[in-house]
Amino acid sequence: MRFGRALLILVASMLGGSASAQAPDPGAQAVASYRAAVADYDAAVRGDASAGARYFAAFAPTLACWYGERDQPASRVRAERHFETVIGIVDLEIVRASATEVVLLDLGTYDGPGPETADGVRHMHEKGILMRVDANGTWRIAAETNRVGRACLPAPFTFRSPTATCMRACRTEFERTLRNIEDIAASDPTSGPNGPMEETEGAADVQSTCMGRCMGSGPVPY
Repeated sequence: MRFGRALLILVASMLGGSASAQAPDPGAQAVASYRAAVADYDAAVRGDASAGARYFAAFAPTLACWYGERDQPASRVRAERHFETVIGIVDLEIVRASATEVVLLDLGTYDGPGPETADGVRHMHEKGILMRVDANGTWRIAAETNRVGRACLPAPFTFRSPTATCMRACRTEFERTLRNIEDIAASDPTSGPNGPMEETEGAADVQSTCMGRCMGSGPVPY
C-alpha cells in the first residue's frame, strides 16, 4: 500500500513538473497578440472589415494611457483610427514582463499619406505598448503612446534601447533630407512635381537601408 501511494505521489509530482515546465511565457503571448493586432490593422487598410473588428477588439475596454492621456475609453481608438496607412513592425522589444503585464517597444514604419508625408513614402514610428491579460486569459492592448506622451504609462520607461537610438538617428536624417528637398522644390519652380517626388522616394530608400543597419540586417522590406 505504502509503495502504491509513493508511486502515485511520484507520478503526480512528475506531471506537475512537466506542466510547470511548459507554462506559457507571458512575454511571448503578449508579443503574439500584439503582432496579430497589427496584422489585422493592415488587413483592414486593404479592405477586410472583419479584420478591422478584430483590431478594435484587441484593445482593453479602458486604456491606461493613450498618447499622453490617462484612463481613456477604447472608443477613442475607434474614433481616431481610420485604417488609412499601412504600418509595419521592424523590431518589437520586450521592455519588462510579468504574469499579468508586458511592456513593449514597437519600432516600426508607416506609409503615407499622413501628416507631412508624401503618398507612398515610408516613415518611422516608435510606440510604447502596455499589454495586459484579462480575466479570460486574453492579452489586450491596455496602453499605447509615444515618447512625448510616455509619462501617462503606469510605469514609464525611457525609450533608450540601442536599436531605438539608432533608428531615431535614421529618422532625424530622413526628416532633414525631406526639408532640403522641400526647400529646393520651393526655390526652383522648374523642378516640376516628379523631380522632388523621385528624390523623396530615394530618401525613403536610404532611410530603409539605415534602419536595416540598426537591426544588423539589410534594408527594411516594404
